[in-house]
Amino acid sequence: MNMKKDKKDGFMENLQLLNNIADTYKRFSNFDKALEFYQKSLAVAQNNNNKKEIASVFNNIGITFWNLSKYEKSLESHQKSLQIFKEIKSKKNIAITLNNIGNVYQSLSNYDKSLEFHLQSLNIYKDINDQNGIASSLNNIGILYMKLIDFENALEFFRSSLDICKSINNLQGEANALNNIGAIFYNQKNYTKALDKFKDSLKTLEKTGNKSSIAATLNNIADVYAGLGNNEKALDNFQRALKFETEINNKFGIASCLKNIGILLQNDQRFPETTQHFEKSLHIAEEINSKELLQEIYSALSELNTVQENFREALENFKISTKIKDEVFSEAEIYRLQNIDLKKEIDERIIAEEALRISEERFRSLFEIASEFIIIMDSEYRILQVNPETIRKSGFEKKEFIGKKIYEIFHAKYHELFLKEFEVLLKKNNASLEAEFICKDGSVLIMDCSFSVVYDKHKKIMFVVSFQRDITQKKEIEKMKSDFVSHVSHELRSPLASIKGFTATILADKNMKPKTREDFLTIIDNESDRLTRLIENLLDISKIESGSVKMEFQLANVLEMINLAASNIKPLTDKKKIKIEKNFPPILSSVKCDPDKIYQVIMNLLSNAVKFTPPNGIIKLFIKDKNGEVEIQVSDNGVGIPEMSLDKIFHKFYRAGNSQDKIIGTGLGLSIAKEIIKSHRGKIWVESEKNKGSDFYFTIPKKRVF
Repeated sequence: MNMKKDKKDGFMENLQLLNNIADTYKRFSNFDKALEFYQKSLAVAQNNNNKKEIASVFNNIGITFWNLSKYEKSLESHQKSLQIFKEIKSKKNIAITLNNIGNVYQSLSNYDKSLEFHLQSLNIYKDINDQNGIASSLNNIGILYMKLIDFENALEFFRSSLDICKSINNLQGEANALNNIGAIFYNQKNYTKALDKFKDSLKTLEKTGNKSSIAATLNNIADVYAGLGNNEKALDNFQRALKFETEINNKFGIASCLKNIGILLQNDQRFPETTQHFEKSLHIAEEINSKELLQEIYSALSELNTVQENFREALENFKISTKIKDEVFSEAEIYRLQNIDLKKEIDERIIAEEALRISEERFRSLFEIASEFIIIMDSEYRILQVNPETIRKSGFEKKEFIGKKIYEIFHAKYHELFLKEFEVLLKKNNASLEAEFICKDGSVLIMDCSFSVVYDKHKKIMFVVSFQRDITQKKEIEKMKSDFVSHVSHELRSPLASIKGFTATILADKNMKPKTREDFLTIIDNESDRLTRLIENLLDISKIESGSVKMEFQLANVLEMINLAASNIKPLTDKKKIKIEKNFPPILSSVKCDPDKIYQVIMNLLSNAVKFTPPNGIIKLFIKDKNGEVEIQVSDNGVGIPEMSLDKIFHKFYRAGNSQDKIIGTGLGLSIAKEIIKSHRGKIWVESEKNKGSDFYFTIPKKRVF
């Protein structure tokens, strides 16, 4: 019993230590380092299967990604946390996580989603009567309304939060609410009221001694004085804020204050001092990798350059600022923004507010030639019309669509999703979703469906139009990309772990025996070679696939290449006492090929045959001179390949289920061979049965095929 308690205590001590280190790095705005230790903490929690701690660490990781402006990763971590907290029914932690998710969506300017999560959080806090949580959620919702320039609603939520904080003596929450109320007055340019609220907040914070919040409030007061044109008082408050930020070593706060002071100095035309403050701020922002701050500093530098008529540097700094701003958005958000104009154009050209404003001829033309599915429905979502592309690609006849409700032509599992999105459609006039469409031949298409409503002049629904784009190939490419990255990571991790492990052992043991040290160094050398081979193979296959490798086609003798390969593989076959049998024609036509690349293919097939053939086995080589091409066959009587693996054997990193993890190799050889033969316009395939050996074949055209 005591042993279990000691083990648990040890686990908690390790976890707490790692979390404390991560928290410290986060407090000093070193988010990359914080992330490193949170991930170590996560590994400890997962090893002990402590669900509550796992979820808590995921939350911390999500907040750290949020600070690094990596919003997709932040959402992913918070969602994992939310799922676990729901499993263990920890209501308070569910509410905290919902708030975190709401904050991420707010950073993505997705205020509807943000409001949805903050409201869920508020309801849970009310359910468990957590007054601090209620006040915090009210404050967050107020911030959202402020972002939406709905100051009336924002004030209502901030004042509700303020009342609760006063009633429970939550000084920090009270100060936050006062600060936010002051921010509304500041945005309305009511500087007198803003200053009063910020000063009230400062008095409250001085009771708490929270230096970080005091610094933030001093910054707010400085902004008000700057708005009033009182640069002297603004500068004084920014410098006071800088003092507090320096005391707590908040690098983000220090860099932000230096930037703000620089802007004030620029207003006073004290350009050398301005440059000095901007450069200090830039150095710290780069150190903590704060993209948000870097973007602001480069923008400020660009303005300074413009004032000094240094237009070349102004342009360069503006470009850097714009580039960083773009990087803050995720790929998904960029895709969404890029398509806003496209969707607007489609809406304007096809789905006008009134049917009379739609050009019948233009609509018919687009309807007939569009490469997307276009489906027109009534207000009950019954299909009225489909375009020719829908009929052609689906394999169904037009009459099989007409009269059905739109969701009936998709897989049943999406019916509920369609109904949910239709509710959104009626509120916002547009909606979108992804769903699987089953064609008549049974094939599945993944469709990106968007819906828009067309109203008449009386605001009644005339019809609903759906544009549906086939994204099946895009999804397959995304999966291939994900699988590829996963495989590469796995293949790199193994040798790196060995190198690091044996190196650490050598460094730690000063009295290690020379023989042991030599063995360890040999392992490190072998693993380094393995890494080199992997990287070289990755580069080779990337170049071949992209077409950047130029094949040196010339007339070549295949017999010479295969004999050379057999000769070079002989030390390996002799070691395993494997016999090589050659079955070659007496005379063979020359082929037009890249001899080095074809030799590489032959060597790969021979090497594999040797690896997977048992001692005293046989490898047979065949060459057949056929009409217009030469066929090479490499056969062995080894372990063979299971039928389920035959169509995957040429995939990158794929290894058939024959305990091949004990075989040295990168898993890329056959993939490279396939690309080489493909570049020669030849074919490569395999025939095999498990435990009955394998026959690999490839062909090369005698003449170069373009």
